[in-house]
Amino acid sequence: MRRWTGLGAVWGLALGPLLASLSTAAEQAAPFIWVEGEAARSNSMHRHPWWYDKVKKDQLSGGDFISNWSDKPGEATYAFAAPAARTWVLWVRANPVGTQLSYRLDGGEWARIDMSSSQVGNVNIAEDGKIDLRFLAWASVGEVSLAQGAHTIEFRMDSANNNHGMLDCFVFADAGFRPEGILKPGQLAPVAEATEKGRWAFRPPRDAFSPDALLDLRPLNEKVAGESGFVTRSKDGNDFVLGSGKPARFWAVNSGAFDKDLARHARFLAKRGVNMVRFHSNITPTGNDLMAIDTKDRDHLWRGVAAMKKEGIYVTYSPYWAGPARVKPTMGVLDTGGNGNWGILFFDKKLQDAYKAWMKQVLAEPNPYTGIPLAKDPALAIIQIQNEDSLLFYTSQGIKGAARKELRRQFGDFLKKKYGSLEKAKDAWGGAAPSADQDSPDDFANGEAALLIVWELSQRRFGEGFQRRCSDQMEFFSTVMRRFNKMIGDYLHNDLGCRQLVNAGNWRTADNVIMLDAERWSYSSNEVMAVNRYYGGIHEGQHNGWAIVNGDRFTDPSVLLRPR
Repeated sequence: MRRWTGLGAVWGLALGPLLASLSTAAEQAAPFIWVEGEAARSNSMHRHPWWYDKVKKDQLSGGDFISNWSDKPGEATYAFAAPAARTWVLWVRANPVGTQLSYRLDGGEWARIDMSSSQVGNVNIAEDGKIDLRFLAWASVGEVSLAQGAHTIEFRMDSANNNHGMLDCFVFADAGFRPEGILKPGQLAPVAEATEKGRWAFRPPRDAFSPDALLDLRPLNEKVAGESGFVTRSKDGNDFVLGSGKPARFWAVNSGAFDKDLARHARFLAKRGVNMVRFHSNITPTGNDLMAIDTKDRDHLWRGVAAMKKEGIYVTYSPYWAGPARVKPTMGVLDTGGNGNWGILFFDKKLQDAYKAWMKQVLAEPNPYTGIPLAKDPALAIIQIQNEDSLLFYTSQGIKGAARKELRRQFGDFLKKKYGSLEKAKDAWGGAAPSADQDSPDDFANGEAALLIVWELSQRRFGEGFQRRCSDQMEFFSTVMRRFNKMIGDYLHNDLGCRQLVNAGNWRTADNVIMLDAERWSYSSNEVMAVNRYYGGIHEGQHNGWAIVNGDRFTDPSVLLRPR
């Protein structure tokens, strides 16, 4: 079995200084047309007499903006000149909170600007720091073609809430421009000079993917991911090989980028040597139909595979995580008594049937961005059944209600098969049973055997009989997970025709010294083993774990310097 670990977030740290040194003057001197919001040739704006305009002026380009707060929409007209005929990308820096902002160019049709998605640099500009409507963010309007010479552009603010809106500035820029606050293209924010030896300011410009770049690892990837067939395992099972039989090693990252710059994102990763991404998603229903899926999430995956494929980057797909899963008892799954969905995918048949239905909709239907189903696309290399859940982890201790009753019943069935009867199992345990604070008593009359909390499985106490009961329960949990993993793997391969490698999971246990072998055994019914590793340093302070404030002691070591 092959074990892999994603090291994604640290790659930029390793290459950053070098990339910064390779930027060219041309990348920093791209042409642009920058216009201040307050510089309108004419306007019908009605500014709020006090509250709405009480903002931090130092956060504004040019020290001011134009705004509207009125029972009437506000409009502003601007005149500018294009230095040459070309295509630009129009960006606006405006209020994104509950606003409606439209524009029209040279007297054309009005078009709405999407201020709700793909925001860049969202910042609170309220003078008093309160969290209300006073925010600014950059939004990309899209490509705009301009002839050389004079032009006009108009903006209209007509939100449902007092037609409110703010416009700080807008810019027609090169495709490579990435806005940052009030900085114009080519400008860098001032940074303090590094005083510690070996450190320097890391402020690289936006990568223009110049053919003259001294470092570009894109040629190491295939021209198209999967061009020679599906990724498989080597004959000894210890390595990955491409469809051609060539050995492969994956430098993998997690990716959640699905915005308009997806193609650029893929190129950016490929340049830095990435040849696999994991799309960790949530395919579970957004409504009340258990068999439905989040079609937007599926579209993200489909687009992501298509974009990565073009840059020679393979995909690992992780569709389900119990934590944010949107299934609930009212949809027919077992009620865990307030424990969310932790653990139930392993033993709830109705949820398992739904999972199969979800995967069929994702993998068997044609991907409109490639023309073929993911099941037939070798660019999808690995399917990860689920993320970070295990019956051998502490989260299973919270399973209550109908779900616990079903798990107790299945434990009873396991024991009857192993010992011949529940009474014989009890005899083998010497009558040992969980304490009342761990579970209600055995109910052999109804085929139920009580469950110990997972913590108990890692302890050494109460004699041989009690330890045998612990061992039986750990064997049962491991068997349940292994059986589920095999069932899903068989379904993917045999029913859906998937030729991808399958990975069962990637989690840890309540005690890895005692239980990790059992966890890994449950994965061994599939082709790939995985492990999630978390890296961190020291954080000492009052808000340890969620906020770094002045006075805290905090370190952030790189995984590249401490890979294990």
